[in-house]
Amino acid sequence: SSGINAEYGGWKIDILVSSGLVDSLSDVDGIADSVDIAECPYFVADSPLADPRKGMRELEDHHSSSHLVRAVLEAHAFTASRLIMELREFYISSPPLVVVDGGASRSRVILQTIADVTGVEVQQARWVDGALHGAYRAAARALGIVVGEEQGETSSRRAFISADGERRDLILKRFNVWRDFSGF
Repeated sequence: SSGINAEYGGWKIDILVSSGLVDSLSDVDGIADSVDIAECPYFVADSPLADPRKGMRELEDHHSSSHLVRAVLEAHAFTASRLIMELREFYISSPPLVVVDGGASRSRVILQTIADVTGVEVQQARWVDGALHGAYRAAARALGIVVGEEQGETSSRRAFISADGERRDLILKRFNVWRDFSGF
């Protein structure tokens, strides 16, 4: 692994750089925003691929690398959204808020897509590396090590993200097509 996934959100995001679709992850949101959502293919791979084009459905000759970037970010958000929706069915209620941590929480596109699909407010976690930080603290306690004050990369963007009414119908339609392609 190139180490990118630890910074930005897993193998789906990592392949954007490793396949050469983007030079860096610093502007994946800008790249994803540069294309018409309705014109994007669907990324449905369930394991890492050297070439993300092999995991695309409805991929056509006119699709640019920006379309593929958008499809990969959507797939990442759709996977998280599917899990949130399954929890909602299991508990028969909707969470009032979803807090996202990890590398994917750095992407405004991913957070907005989760909000649009689930209809639940989404917020970036206070600690971007919250799950890793929690695991570290638990392991330290188990070893009898006293852990000091909470430390980690904090987010300055802790704004709540709500569903965007104007695009929510389109995103839900794309989510349902992706879910059918993915077999979920």
